[in-house]
Parts: sequence; structure tokens; C-alpha cells
Amino acid sequence: MVMRVVRVMRVARIFKLARYSSGLKSFGITVKTSLPELSMLTLFLLTTVIFFSTLMYFAERDEPNTKFKSIPHAGWWCIVTMTTVGYGDYYPETLFGKLIASCASISGVL
Repeated sequence: MVMRVVRVMRVARIFKLARYSSGLKSFGITVKTSLPELSMLTLFLLTTVIFFSTLMYFAERDEPNTKFKSIPHAGWWCIVTMTTVGYGDYYPETLFGKLIASCASISGVL
């Protein structure tokens, strides 16, 4: 527990140093002014992940030996697919699931 407090204090010191760095000041101002747009982007991505995760779960749930045992499992697949990481630990087996996967990957790239 004490080590966690020490680690947090180290991070706090970095934020103190940001006052003296013009680059970090500029970054902070940019993030602050872009907050409405970043919030909208986060909301859009979260909605898209929930949408495709739900579709994938219902498309694949009746398949024997499916990896999509719940919507959160499908959510993990959706995040990995939309970010184009593609671990390969979850993959659709039905035709409708593959169609959903294609749409999810395209929307992640866009």
C-alpha cells in the first residue's frame, strides 16, 4: 500500500514539472480545448462497441463451442477488432457473425 502511494506521488511530481515545459503546457491546453470533441468521440466509440458486441453475441450464441459466451466477451472481441489489433482469440463462425465482424472492422478503421 505504501509503495502505491509513493508511485502516485512520483506521477504528481511529473505534473508539477509540466508547469515549466512549454510543450506540456501546449498539450494540456490542446486537450482542454478539445474535451467536447474527445467526449463525443468516446461516446460514439462506446455506443458502437456495445452495438456490435450485442449483435455478435446474439449471432453466435447458439453455435457449439462458441467463444462469445456473454456480451462482455463479445465486447472484448469488438474492441480488439475495431482497433485492428486482431489477437485471434475470438472469431465468428457463422455467416451472419462474419458479416458483423466485417462491418465492425470497417467502422473501426473509419
